[in-house]
Amino acid sequence: MGLLLSTGVFLLVTGLLLTTLLPLNKRIWSPSFVLVTTAAACLLWTLLVLLLDHKEGLIAHKWMVPFDAMGLNPLVLYVVSEVVSILFGAFDINEAVFGVCNMLIPLASWASVAYAALFTLMHVALALVLKARNIIIKL
Repeated sequence: MGLLLSTGVFLLVTGLLLTTLLPLNKRIWSPSFVLVTTAAACLLWTLLVLLLDHKEGLIAHKWMVPFDAMGLNPLVLYVVSEVVSILFGAFDINEAVFGVCNMLIPLASWASVAYAALFTLMHVALALVLKARNIIIKL
């Protein structure tokens, strides 16, 4: 973790010093932009490791159980999501579920968000079942 933090600080300082010669420019991915954004990623990663990964982390871990469960079998959940999406489309289940969401939530964009949340919750439930049964599928 110390190496990640020091790398992030080094990249940030280097990127900010480089902005005097090459301004931050996302459109052309200037070297200063790449260094500063990579530094931000390293520093954010360090913060998240501090807060979440360590057993003595600063944040309670109960709310992280679904994320942990989904991280145990990501490939399985991805494949299941693709298969379920194809099946839902083939049998018009997605239209029916979205129709119910749209009846309950008149604004179509929020109904779409509700549909996506339900689809995600279905996969979280599967992940929790796999975790509870201690099933971890790896390649």
